Amino acid sequence: MGRGKIEIKRIENSSNRQVTYSKRRNGIMKKAKEITILCDAKVSLIIFGSSGKMHEYCSPSTKDNFSSLKTKTLQNLSNEIDRIKKENDNMQIELRHLKGEDITSLPYKELMAIEDALENGLTYVRGKQDSRFCLNYTYITTKFLEEDYKQLSFILVFILLQTSLTLYLKKTIDARSDNEVT
Repeated sequence: MGRGKIEIKRIENSSNRQVTYSKRRNGIMKKAKEITILCDAKVSLIIFGSSGKMHEYCSPSTKDNFSSLKTKTLQNLSNEIDRIKKENDNMQIELRHLKGEDITSLPYKELMAIEDALENGLTYVRGKQDSRFCLNYTYITTKFLEEDYKQLSFILVFILLQTSLTLYLKKTIDARSDNEVT
C-alpha cells in the first residue's frame, strides 16, 4: 500500500514543522550521497534551516571546489562587514560634526557644508512648525468662532423672546385698559 499525497504548504505547528524539516533534510542528504556513489556525480548541497543553521554535503570530488568557494564567500562577507563598519564610523563622525562636536580640526569648506546642511534643516523644521502653527491657529479660530456663534445665537433667541414677551404684555395691558375704559 502506497503513501497518501500531502498538500505542499507551510506547516503551521512549529514542532511538526521542525520534525518534518529534520526528516526531509536527512532524506535529501541521503539522496545526495546515493547519487554521488551510484552515478559518480559531483554533488554539493547546502541547506539553511529557519534558525539559520547550515547543513552541507559535498561529494569527494567537489570538496576542493567547495572549500575554495566557501573561503571566497567568507572573504566577501568579511569585506562587506568591514565596508559597513567604515560607513557606520563615517556616519557617526558626521553626526558628531552636525551636533557641533569635534569640528575644530575641520577645513573651512567642510564647515561651510555643515553650516549649509544645518541651515537647510532649520529652514525645513521652521516650515513644518509654521504649517502646524497655521493648522492649530485655524482650528482654534474655528473653535472660538463656533463658540461665539453659539453664544450670539443664544443671546439673539433671548432678545427675541424678551421682545415677544414685552409685546405680548403691552398688548395685554392695552386690551385691559381698553376694556376698563368702556
